[in-house]
Amino acid sequence: MAIIPRTLTPERALQRLAAICAKREICQYDARQRLYRWGLEPDEHDGIIQQLVEKGFIDDQRFAEMFVKEKSSLNHWGPHKLQQELRRRGIHPQQVQHLFDDNDKDDMRNTLCGLLQRKLQTLHDTDAYQCKQKLIRYAISKGYAYDDIIQCLPREANTD
Repeated sequence: MAIIPRTLTPERALQRLAAICAKREICQYDARQRLYRWGLEPDEHDGIIQQLVEKGFIDDQRFAEMFVKEKSSLNHWGPHKLQQELRRRGIHPQQVQHLFDDNDKDDMRNTLCGLLQRKLQTLHDTDAYQCKQKLIRYAISKGYAYDDIIQCLPREANTD
């Protein structure tokens, strides 16, 4: 791995990261990645991040709520993809389990049905089996559960 030259002092990095956090939500993982790219030593990361957490600039719970809301409404991500991405960013699944409660299951299913209907219109295959397979793969890549996908498949694609 190449050694990254130091470009910022810890004080300047703290100010810069605080300015970024004031504009948008970031999690501790994202902050740590930025500090690494800026060339700060790993032992300095914890102190800077801890200061930002104490001052309320970084809150992983708040980040997770905004992330789920944004990605599910704009990108139409399903719960599996959202949980996977949050886990990748170091946010424990039990921290955010309440974001995936059954209350939102109807909204998620409506979103999935609409998503599959729009995707079906873009498919030009005449074979219903191939259409069904493509729709299933598409919905799985978006992070939806197989059982939900089967329930939401449009009639035109359902060969059963």
